[in-house]
Amino acid sequence: MNVLLSDFGEGFLLATNFNAISSVTNLPSKNHTFSLGTLPLVFFSFLLLALAFGKVKLLVHKAVMFLFFWRQL
Repeated sequence: MNVLLSDFGEGFLLATNFNAISSVTNLPSKNHTFSLGTLPLVFFSFLLLALAFGKVKLLVHKAVMFLFFWRQL
């Protein structure tokens, strides 16, 4: 069973992930489909990216709040 690339949305990151996955699993690059075996790999890679960006956002927020309160003293 194949899942179309458009089901996951579009973007540069998804395109580069697809190219990396297709080169590893020898998927044909013309029809832009994922085999069902690569779905967990894609899911966990995006989950890790989301966690990383979430932590970066939290750290930036803490730094901005620290600087704001530092200026108030």
